[in-house]
Amino acid sequence: VDSKWEATYSSGRHVNSWPWSDLVSLYFRHEKSLQQSPGLRRVLELGTGTGNNFPFWSSIPVEYFGIEISPTAVAIFLERFPELKNRIQICDFSE
Repeated sequence: VDSKWEATYSSGRHVNSWPWSDLVSLYFRHEKSLQQSPGLRRVLELGTGTGNNFPFWSSIPVEYFGIEISPTAVAIFLERFPELKNRIQICDFSE
């Protein structure tokens, strides 16, 4: 476990509720081209944090999966969104 991120989330810092504006802007910049390709969309978020981007993704028809290094962040995420229990994994994706 990356001690920096675990320490950050364990201390209650960086627990956000709103999606990052860069993510929302990037999605809407490419939305038309994404809609031209029919079918189910899948999203894999690397570094889910406490789930602040999930409400945005849940407003769009996507199948969501996530990877996060901090067990504390995942616990907070799943407390907020227990339906994702089998879609969030704790691991270090940088290796």
